Amino acid sequence: MSSLPLFSSSLASDIGLPLLTFAFLTAGTPGPNNMMLTASGARFGWRRTVPHIFGIFCGLAVMIALSGLGLAQLFIVFPACQWLLKLAGGAYLLWLSYKLWTAKAGHSALPFLDRPMRPHEAALFQGVNPKAWMMATTIISLFAVKPEQTLQVTVMAIAVFCMVGWVTGSAWTLLGQSIRHWLQDPRRERWFNRALAVLMAGCVAWFMS
Repeated sequence: MSSLPLFSSSLASDIGLPLLTFAFLTAGTPGPNNMMLTASGARFGWRRTVPHIFGIFCGLAVMIALSGLGLAQLFIVFPACQWLLKLAGGAYLLWLSYKLWTAKAGHSALPFLDRPMRPHEAALFQGVNPKAWMMATTIISLFAVKPEQTLQVTVMAIAVFCMVGWVTGSAWTLLGQSIRHWLQDPRRERWFNRALAVLMAGCVAWFMS
């Protein structure tokens, strides 16, 4: 009796491009992670923000793995669990938005913006990020059509999101770094913080809808 192969080249070719597209559309568009990376890039530059970027895709990799192990199915059976996670994460992100809005120029209102975010902090931040939960749970149900495909889809998704996350995360960080000198004006810095606050709050409203 032959067993099913752990890796199917036909599945890889079938979902490779759609998976890559999904990763770029979700990881590369505005969201809490990218807003925080832009702020960190503007404050500390790309080099000092690298641990933050690394922590993001490490945290996301763990979430995708958990989804592949059955968390995505658990949310389908018990949707209230996912709603509670979204509610808690949304409340925390709205608090961050408020702190950014009220931050004084030259002084960070957020403790972890007094210094670059450490890898474990960025990884743990994914737990309260509604967009990260959406990405991690959707990708398994979207691409693993059959149960036997779950392992391969999970491994491929982790690899693709780590690669794409590095590219898009660096791009948002470099965007922040590029306006670093422009933000030396206190008035501009204040409005920059407020723009990030509005974008983050808008992301929360979108993912909670």
